Amino acid sequence: MAKEINYSKRKSVWSVVLTLFCIVLCLAIVLIAFPLSTYIPRVGINGTDFESEIVKQNKYINKDINVIAHRGGSLEVPENTLLAFKNTLNTYGFSAGIEIDVRLTKDGYLVVSHDATLDRVSNCAQLGYMKCTIAEYNYNELKRFNLGYNFQDAVSGEYTYRNVDDATLSDLRLCTLNEVLSAAKEYAEYNGRSIKDLTFYIDIKDGGARGMKAANKVYNAMKAYGIIGNTVVECFTDSVARYIDDYINTPDVRPSQRITRAASTFEIWQFYFNCMFNLDLTKTNFKYKVLSMPYSSMGIDFAKSTIIDYAHKYGLAVNYWTVNDKVKLAYVETIGADGVITDNVSPALRMMK
Repeated sequence: MAKEINYSKRKSVWSVVLTLFCIVLCLAIVLIAFPLSTYIPRVGINGTDFESEIVKQNKYINKDINVIAHRGGSLEVPENTLLAFKNTLNTYGFSAGIEIDVRLTKDGYLVVSHDATLDRVSNCAQLGYMKCTIAEYNYNELKRFNLGYNFQDAVSGEYTYRNVDDATLSDLRLCTLNEVLSAAKEYAEYNGRSIKDLTFYIDIKDGGARGMKAANKVYNAMKAYGIIGNTVVECFTDSVARYIDDYINTPDVRPSQRITRAASTFEIWQFYFNCMFNLDLTKTNFKYKVLSMPYSSMGIDFAKSTIIDYAHKYGLAVNYWTVNDKVKLAYVETIGADGVITDNVSPALRMMK
């Protein structure tokens, strides 16, 4: 007896194969078109008109590129420590901006850390902690660790902060945002200046409800130190960005008291899509003033003059992170970037001068 062929089953298999092929083809087109699209000149955009009102209204758009010390300049001193921020202030003064990552501890302290744990940078493992997650410990518990324990000197490769005096170790403990701002205020006033003469980029690393609580604490600290006008708040989580727009930057708050924020990750991709097709960005009802973008991501180079020109048309400043290579540092300056976030502060400043 002849075997019966199930044509309906064969048809469904081919439908799945065809669907998968179409998806792969679409992804290939997007991955090819997106990078190539930024080489296409934006119609009606010929560089930046620095005399236009929309450009003048954004103080973070610059003719000369700004250098921003990433985590306090983490190639020179252990990142996100008081020692790092004091080193940046004492070495570079008012020439470099300061980027600070913040998170909330279990008991609600706003502390300075990039990672969700202290495992990578500290001696928590040596002290018997399996995983030192910031959100799961109180501030006083987290203060016992040396955040410079795993820092290696870039030249010698030695662990230079494992055996230090008590004063140095004190500056290597987990610190709060208020401690960093107090040190900055003290430095500025000692030099006859104001903390308002410095520029801060405060990056809220927590998302969701914790990120929203962190946003409130960041805003309160900005008000307390009078730095609202010289601080950009970065929040790559879209929920935190929306919270700032809807619950902090409310219509009844004076413009001078509103947070200047950078775009979230979602908004960066939304911006890029609009730039690719030279669409009217105002249709997205964007509320950010700064784009802190990676130099490249997912095979796409964001560092292009066409992107910067398009952003400037809408009064948006463009910073690139984290750029340490000297060739790339020189390149972002030539394409007209407004800022560069770098661990390599000293050579970056020499080049930009």
